[in-house]
Amino acid sequence: MDISKELEKLGSFPSLMGTMPGTPIYNTPVTPLENIKLALKRDSGGALQGQQIWTPQGGDVITFCPIIVPDNIARGFVIEKNTLTAENYGGPDMFNVQWEWVPAVGGSMVRPGTKQLLEDPDDLLEWEKHITFPDIDTWDWEGNSAVNKPIFMGEKRAAMAWIMTGYFERLISFMEFQNAAVALIDEECQDAVHRLFEKLTDLYIKLLQYYKKYYGASMVYFHDDWGSQQKPFLKYDTYDEMLVPHLKRLCDTAHAMDYYVVLHSCGKIENIVPLMVKANVDVWSGQDMNDRLKVVKENKGKIYVEFGPSVGSFFGPQLTPEEQETKIDEWLATYGDYLDTIFVNTSFGGNELLYRKIYEYSRKKFAK
Repeated sequence: MDISKELEKLGSFPSLMGTMPGTPIYNTPVTPLENIKLALKRDSGGALQGQQIWTPQGGDVITFCPIIVPDNIARGFVIEKNTLTAENYGGPDMFNVQWEWVPAVGGSMVRPGTKQLLEDPDDLLEWEKHITFPDIDTWDWEGNSAVNKPIFMGEKRAAMAWIMTGYFERLISFMEFQNAAVALIDEECQDAVHRLFEKLTDLYIKLLQYYKKYYGASMVYFHDDWGSQQKPFLKYDTYDEMLVPHLKRLCDTAHAMDYYVVLHSCGKIENIVPLMVKANVDVWSGQDMNDRLKVVKENKGKIYVEFGPSVGSFFGPQLTPEEQETKIDEWLATYGDYLDTIFVNTSFGGNELLYRKIYEYSRKKFAK
């Protein structure tokens, strides 16, 4: 199949990551957004139909984290026209929990010594007395949308908003890890946890409504770490009972709003991917310690897995083009047969060689 005309570079989609190069615009049969919709389209039974023309890549998405959402400043991920430097990261999130930016790890943690909103574990039983939910209606959505409209609106890519702090991570921010973990298995606390997660789901759905209205978002990147480097934090049944029902409501509502859900969940959690499938998550974005080959083999037609060849650091390639091409070819030798189950992570579209090779390989594969 000759796709040389398709690979004619018509320009570049801009990157919002500052030092990252843009993503090439090719003469593709459909737009990147239309291709993602084909990839993530499900039949009446919920199975992915795999109608993509090429394997979706990170460069097919424009990621944004607007500055008006306090969590994005607190957690250190403001991605929009008005970017911030690292010294401005940290501070209060939308619940007034104080965070501290840690340059060494490129992320934030709850500031040591901060008074917890649920200081005593028993406070969880009556969390409504201790936690004030944000009034997001008062945030300047119109003003921020006007500033960013030239970037986000009318894109041919999928606009993906981030929700930085999911259910378990949010509970940890309120009462520290050990207390949050115990709360999920303590029968006396479980009802209160469900009430809290139900209220959080309402909040997250409302955020999606604003992201859709003011930015035309079609994807959401939902953060909730579920494991350590060795294994999940909790037992399978605990996730199933305490987290899946709320995540499923979020996903089902998001789908009804014409969204696709990417769950970014760190840790070695490959054995609980079936719970993500149960919750109707579209894409799992995990970490390298997982057996991705096993996951894609076992979950074809159920969920996409986001990962790709490791060809450079977050801020750009550290290898020569020849070394990068070798790594990409090695990766394709292992995963090429499963490109209909993979959403390739291209570091915010910052590697043009990777983007072109994945496009060419998958385009020819799916045309057969």
